Amino acid sequence: KVIEGLGEGTFYTSIPQYKKQFMQLLGFDVFPGTLNLEVVPSERAMFTNLSPLKVKGFKTEQRTFGGIDCWKCTVNGKSAAAAILPHRTNHPSNIIEVIAPISLRKKFSLENGSKVELARD
Repeated sequence: KVIEGLGEGTFYTSIPQYKKQFMQLLGFDVFPGTLNLEVVPSERAMFTNLSPLKVKGFKTEQRTFGGIDCWKCTVNGKSAAAAILPHRTNHPSNIIEVIAPISLRKKFSLENGSKVELARD
């Protein structure tokens, strides 16, 4: 189920060091922002029980950025995406974030409360 995010996804997905690694690992330039989904633990485990693609953390002069675990997936059977779990997050364990080359909210006319289907690639 789609939920309101913390408003930080746009910032993090726009950082060049992350963008470059997403492109190398996932094969697409990430749309700025994440789609936040509330899931039950078994749905999250569909991803977390598999070995992730790993985005490495890095340091800038200002701060340290953590790594991100990624799993390629498809949203609603139509759009390439990736489920991600940042190593540093303020989200509870029933939340998974999704990144894609497009705005998933716009493509599928999603609102908070909308249901989406994620399928592993």
